[in-house]
Amino acid sequence: MIIFELLVNDELVARAGAEDLSVLSSTISARGVLGGESLGIDSVKDGYRLEASLTGLTSRSLEPKNRHVGWYSSRALNIGDELRLRIVEGTEASEPLVLGVSES
Repeated sequence: MIIFELLVNDELVARAGAEDLSVLSSTISARGVLGGESLGIDSVKDGYRLEASLTGLTSRSLEPKNRHVGWYSSRALNIGDELRLRIVEGTEASEPLVLGVSES
């Protein structure tokens, strides 16, 4: 299976993957006041938030068929942090958390 290994500042924080996945996603985002002319957004009016996440969507014949799952979510990233995503094949991944169930 395909596995995403996420390292933050050279520390392995998660190995995301599962045999029943159809989507595996990694996101790094910055939100809030990101530049001198920015007014920010409603949830972050002063300053900014740096975040990373590893999520996925299952596609399986068993009920529930489609589950949104996640392995990592961080709101504690800082300027200068280094994130590295390594794509590997393997059989061992971290256990995901179920984030929700989709009807589709």
